Amino acid sequence: MTEEQQCPFCAIASGNIPSKVLYEDDAVVAFLDINPANAGHTIIIPKKHYAFLYQVPTEEMVKLFAVAKALSVAVVQAGGAQGMNMIYSMGPAAGQRAPHMMIHLIPRFENDKVVISWDSAPASEENLVNMADKIKSTLRSGGVSTPETIEAPKPEPKPSEPEKQDEEEKPKITWVPPKRVP
Repeated sequence: MTEEQQCPFCAIASGNIPSKVLYEDDAVVAFLDINPANAGHTIIIPKKHYAFLYQVPTEEMVKLFAVAKALSVAVVQAGGAQGMNMIYSMGPAAGQRAPHMMIHLIPRFENDKVVISWDSAPASEENLVNMADKIKSTLRSGGVSTPETIEAPKPEPKPSEPEKQDEEEKPKITWVPPKRVP
């Protein structure tokens, strides 16, 4: 079974797993996260299977970010949020938990429980110059390549038999066809 066939986000993109679709076109689908950080937490994915940002063709990336731009405003306004985080994680070390490239839009509210932080320390001028030189040199030389150390998270194998749940425990999902956003 291929990664695409196992990927739950490919199943969402194809309509095989119901979701609350906010936007859909030929290359992109955006839907509400079923385990949101805050109400309105939105996931935007390419319909084709790509594990990482660098694999997505530029034309599709332009669409992804155009959708993210429009939805970020709509999600903030609709939910009365006071801010927005846009998050993309590449590789398990960065917190990527699914094998499909995605952008998270997380509406933010003062005193919410979402924590996005890191310990920072001032960099020396020498370290900044050295790192900037290395990055610019890599770009100029065309030496940008697929990072060998990053692996897409593997999807959990599906159990051979669906787990039995009481009717009361099953989540109630209602499919509402999305309205196309121009």
